[in-house]
Amino acid sequence: MNDSAISCKLKYFLSKVEDEEIKPLIKHGLELAQGNVKTLAEIFNKESSRFNCLYLFR
Repeated sequence: MNDSAISCKLKYFLSKVEDEEIKPLIKHGLELAQGNVKTLAEIFNKESSRFNCLYLFR
């Protein structure tokens, strides 16, 4: 959840930044945060489907 909020903030900062030395750092942070969100979504989806299968066989 935190990475999702950070992604929004970093997108905004990236649209406003004027310093060319800072821009790559913001881009890198955004890529990391978006990667984390993607990884967590995959884990939750995998665990959710596993839980649903177990629930059906009770």
